[in-house]
Amino acid sequence: MTKLLLAAALALSLVACKGGGDDEQKKKFVDICARSMKSMGESPEDLQTAMSNVMLSCSKACDMGDKPSCANIDDFMKTTCGAVASICEGMCSDETKSPSLKKASCDNKPK
Repeated sequence: MTKLLLAAALALSLVACKGGGDDEQKKKFVDICARSMKSMGESPEDLQTAMSNVMLSCSKACDMGDKPSCANIDDFMKTTCGAVASICEGMCSDETKSPSLKKASCDNKPK
Protein backbone atom coordinates (compact mmCIF):
# COMPACT_ATOMS: atom_id res chain seq x y z
CA MET A 1 0.00 0.00 0.00
CA THR A 2 2.92 2.35 0.73
CA LYS A 3 4.22 2.10 -2.84
CA LEU A 4 0.72 2.58 -4.24
CA LEU A 5 0.13 5.63 -2.05
CA LEU A 6 3.52 7.07 -2.98
CA ALA A 7 2.84 6.56 -6.68
CA ALA A 8 -0.59 8.18 -6.34
CA ALA A 9 0.90 11.09 -4.44
CA LEU A 10 3.57 11.67 -7.06
CA ALA A 11 0.99 11.57 -9.84
CA LEU A 12 -1.30 13.92 -7.95
CA SER A 13 1.51 16.34 -7.23
CA LEU A 14 2.18 16.60 -10.96
CA VAL A 15 -1.49 17.36 -11.63
CA ALA A 16 -1.60 19.86 -8.77
CA CYS A 17 0.64 22.28 -10.62
CA LYS A 18 -1.45 22.45 -13.77
CA GLY A 19 -4.32 24.83 -14.39
CA GLY A 20 -5.09 28.44 -13.64
CA GLY A 21 -4.99 30.25 -10.36
CA ASP A 22 -8.36 31.99 -10.27
CA ASP A 23 -10.33 32.51 -7.06
CA GLU A 24 -13.09 30.06 -8.00
CA GLN A 25 -10.59 27.25 -8.51
CA LYS A 26 -8.83 28.16 -5.27
CA LYS A 27 -12.14 28.03 -3.37
CA LYS A 28 -12.83 24.60 -4.83
CA PHE A 29 -9.47 23.24 -3.68
CA VAL A 30 -9.87 24.84 -0.23
CA ASP A 31 -13.29 23.20 0.14
CA ILE A 32 -12.03 19.77 -0.98
CA CYS A 33 -9.04 20.13 1.34
CA ALA A 34 -11.21 20.89 4.36
CA ARG A 35 -13.69 18.10 3.60
CA SER A 36 -10.91 15.58 2.98
CA MET A 37 -9.15 16.44 6.24
CA LYS A 38 -12.45 16.02 8.09
CA SER A 39 -13.23 12.68 6.43
CA MET A 40 -9.85 11.08 7.22
CA GLY A 41 -11.15 9.23 10.27
CA GLU A 42 -14.67 8.51 9.10
CA SER A 43 -14.32 5.48 6.83
CA PRO A 44 -11.34 3.12 6.71
CA GLU A 45 -12.41 1.98 3.23
CA ASP A 46 -12.02 5.51 1.92
CA LEU A 47 -8.77 6.32 3.71
CA GLN A 48 -6.54 6.06 0.64
CA THR A 49 -8.88 8.28 -1.38
CA ALA A 50 -9.04 10.83 1.44
CA MET A 51 -5.25 10.84 1.75
CA SER A 52 -4.85 11.40 -1.98
CA ASN A 53 -7.43 14.18 -1.89
CA VAL A 54 -5.64 15.86 1.00
CA MET A 55 -2.31 15.76 -0.83
CA LEU A 56 -3.81 17.11 -4.04
CA SER A 57 -6.31 19.67 -2.81
CA CYS A 58 -4.46 21.00 0.22
CA SER A 59 -1.17 21.37 -1.63
CA LYS A 60 -2.88 23.04 -4.60
CA ALA A 61 -4.79 25.45 -2.33
CA CYS A 62 -1.59 26.18 -0.40
CA ASP A 63 0.31 26.79 -3.63
CA MET A 64 -2.44 29.30 -4.47
CA GLY A 65 -1.86 31.14 -1.16
CA ASP A 66 -4.42 29.66 1.27
CA LYS A 67 -2.69 29.61 4.68
CA PRO A 68 -5.12 27.18 6.43
CA SER A 69 -4.52 24.68 3.61
CA CYS A 70 -0.77 25.10 4.11
CA ALA A 71 -1.25 24.23 7.79
CA ASN A 72 -3.37 21.23 6.79
CA ILE A 73 -0.79 19.84 4.36
CA ASP A 74 1.99 20.37 6.91
CA ASP A 75 0.01 18.62 9.68
CA PHE A 76 -0.94 15.81 7.31
CA MET A 77 2.64 15.24 6.16
CA LYS A 78 3.92 15.40 9.75
CA THR A 79 1.56 12.56 10.67
CA THR A 80 2.23 10.65 7.45
CA CYS A 81 6.01 10.96 7.74
CA GLY A 82 5.87 9.79 11.33
CA ALA A 83 3.95 6.67 10.28
CA VAL A 84 5.59 5.88 6.92
CA ALA A 85 8.94 7.63 6.48
CA SER A 86 9.40 6.35 2.92
CA ILE A 87 6.47 8.49 1.73
CA CYS A 88 8.20 11.68 2.81
CA GLU A 89 11.51 10.52 1.45
CA GLY A 90 9.87 9.93 -1.93
CA MET A 91 7.90 13.18 -1.89
CA CYS A 92 10.97 15.23 -0.93
CA SER A 93 12.32 15.10 -4.48
CA ASP A 94 12.42 17.11 -7.68
CA GLU A 95 9.66 14.87 -9.05
CA THR A 96 7.20 16.54 -6.66
CA LYS A 97 6.05 19.61 -8.57
CA SER A 98 3.88 21.16 -5.86
CA PRO A 99 6.15 23.50 -3.86
CA SER A 100 4.04 23.20 -0.70
CA LEU A 101 3.83 19.40 -0.81
CA LYS A 102 7.56 19.12 -1.42
CA LYS A 103 8.33 21.56 1.42
CA ALA A 104 6.00 19.80 3.88
CA SER A 105 7.53 16.44 2.92
CA CYS A 106 11.11 17.65 3.27
CA ASP A 107 10.41 19.56 6.51
CA ASN A 108 8.80 16.51 8.10
CA LYS A 109 11.10 13.82 6.71
CA PRO A 110 12.70 11.84 9.53
CA LYS A 111 16.29 12.85 10.10
